[in-house]
Amino acid sequence: MSAHSGPLRTKTDVAALLRCSIRTVEYLVKAGQIPAPIHIGRRPYWHDDLIQSWLGQRFGLAIASVKADEAANVPSAAASASPAIDDPVIVSQSPSSAAPAIQRARARNARKLSEMATEAIR
Repeated sequence: MSAHSGPLRTKTDVAALLRCSIRTVEYLVKAGQIPAPIHIGRRPYWHDDLIQSWLGQRFGLAIASVKADEAANVPSAAASASPAIDDPVIVSQSPSSAAPAIQRARARNARKLSEMATEAIR
């Protein structure tokens, strides 16, 4: 019997959680940068608590689980493909480590928007 409990996450769920592509999740597994999945048949699955603890260790995040439709305040028809799986929400992050990353992301997004606007005008 497994030492982990709780729901299992698919590769798609993990990609959505990390806000990356499915291929990136595959690369992270191959590179050993993310916990290895368990396989049921040929499909990989991750224990939810394992992924959440990995996120906490890797990025210093405190994660709380809430239902996906409650977190996004989305009608259940538009909720995620696996409504039984909880969607994590970042509760807190160390302000000193988060501020520079947020500033870089905002600057990058502003540059991208500017480039897109310039190309749309042409």
